[in-house]
Amino acid sequence: MFGLNEAEYNIVKRAAKECMKDLKVEVTSGNKYDHIAAGIITKHHTPISTLITRTKFVWLAGYIAGRWGKPGEYE
Repeated sequence: MFGLNEAEYNIVKRAAKECMKDLKVEVTSGNKYDHIAAGIITKHHTPISTLITRTKFVWLAGYIAGRWGKPGEYE
């Protein structure tokens, strides 16, 4: 996926999962998503930025978290 080999894709997936975990912790502790998301995404994307673009990283993180493709989501 995204032109990555399996090892690279696993690295990117791990970073995306950790990113979503950190976002969930911050949001459940009362912080607003809009205020914290950019910083957390940057923190997790920077180490792997040579492997994948930020846009693709954000998409993958959301996809892994189940935020894409639910029926009625765009109606």
